[in-house]
Amino acid sequence: MMSLQVLRRRLSKLVQRPVRRLIESPPLVAAGLVALLLVGGFTSYTLVSQPTAPQSTVPNLPPGLPKVLCEPECNQEVRPGPEQVNEVDVQVNPANPLNIVAAANDYAQPSGAHWVGAYWSKDGGKTWGQKLLPGYPGSREISTLSGMGASGDPALAFDSQGNAYLAGIAFAVSPVPGPNPGRDSVVFVAKSADGGETYSQITIVARAISRFTFHDKEWIAVDLTNDYVYVVWVRFNAALVAEMVVSRSTNGGLTWSIPRIISDATSGEFQIQGAYPMVTPDGTLHITWADFQTNRLRYVRSTDQGASFSTPVDIGDFTDIPNPLPNSAFRSAMLPQGAADRGYSQFQGSLYLAWNDYRNNDTDVYLVFSRDGGTNWSGPARVNQNPLGDGTDQFMPDIHVTEQGYVVLVYYDRRDDPNNTLIRPYFAISTDGGLSFHDMAVGPQFNGDYGGSSFLSGENHLIGDYIGISSTPTYAYMAWADTRNGSPSAPNSDIFGAAVAFA
Repeated sequence: MMSLQVLRRRLSKLVQRPVRRLIESPPLVAAGLVALLLVGGFTSYTLVSQPTAPQSTVPNLPPGLPKVLCEPECNQEVRPGPEQVNEVDVQVNPANPLNIVAAANDYAQPSGAHWVGAYWSKDGGKTWGQKLLPGYPGSREISTLSGMGASGDPALAFDSQGNAYLAGIAFAVSPVPGPNPGRDSVVFVAKSADGGETYSQITIVARAISRFTFHDKEWIAVDLTNDYVYVVWVRFNAALVAEMVVSRSTNGGLTWSIPRIISDATSGEFQIQGAYPMVTPDGTLHITWADFQTNRLRYVRSTDQGASFSTPVDIGDFTDIPNPLPNSAFRSAMLPQGAADRGYSQFQGSLYLAWNDYRNNDTDVYLVFSRDGGTNWSGPARVNQNPLGDGTDQFMPDIHVTEQGYVVLVYYDRRDDPNNTLIRPYFAISTDGGLSFHDMAVGPQFNGDYGGSSFLSGENHLIGDYIGISSTPTYAYMAWADTRNGSPSAPNSDIFGAAVAFA
């Protein structure tokens, strides 16, 4: 995914060239954390709630919460280097909780441009396999993507039968040969029937019709009542006019409907990004995005499987974060992430939306929720539990809801560095439907500026625009881009992960 600023630069080149703070959180009562399986570089790791000072070793959890333990066999990276990766998503197979799939922008293809990397585990994250989607330049495997120079922005979802769907964008890049260098842009969905090991079905959802069109940052959701698949993304046209569009497949991703515009052009809604689709247990499709012209979060829904949509409405406001963040060189983005409660708790059907926000003059993670199918939304609640306005940054959240209704998040956090520079992944959980949270670190610190570069955009220090979390009734799985193996002279980011268990 690209920021609007980066997109403007890229589209310009394509035209020029034929290319709140919460009440204090009580200790967890409905769910005790009993184990943490870390896919990382240490054999045992204990966590702390609400650390107030930088610490080289992390003490035990507060009284009442059991010790955290990492088993030796989970002491692995999801995807090691040497090539860099960023923009990580992860999903757990609802038909097999030991099967986890992940995806990221992966720079392992010969040209050095990013391509979608697919990763899979069938033992609960202890071991992982990896490969690039077929069709990259130089690949021996021909696919629908063959001829494209780069692909990325991966997003994952499972259907009720355990099929994995991996959505992304791809585009031709000069000087990499392609059918229409520098102009072709597509949204695609790849399907895997074997737990993410192979994606034999790759279909094009939408293709640019001119060099003035660019498809960007798609996201995907599946209606588990009928296995309809929805993809939502932003379509940039001439003069950077942006439209939010959606397409649907009713046959397992084989064919897709003509993209339907769901944003409101009549109100001048053109500076938009960050689409996120969610499906509630009644089959209603809910979609949110960010309007950067008004700094408002927008929302529509469809109660007829995408045949028609409500008029877009505002559900809250946001304060955009600096890009880059203070004391940093890596790109920082504002991408709201959502989740629907499809479980069996009293909060069934609730919708949640999380984002990073600068209203307190540092970056915090905020959340809103709806209990009535999107008609009414709560005020913004601050998720991270460090002191309000302490000058540290929490950003890039992802969110998921477990079957028992626990709201879980992962995000990058800089509270443990007195210079507000080093990043640490944090996990947060709410057992009361998003009213209060408990958060804790789930990995060591690293310097986000040690991320690599992209010859596509000319940017350096890349760690991407999003990270991932998913869950089963007993575990929450997280994955993120991590630069612990990078340095100023040898920048690099790898995928690391963690799994938190519930009693």
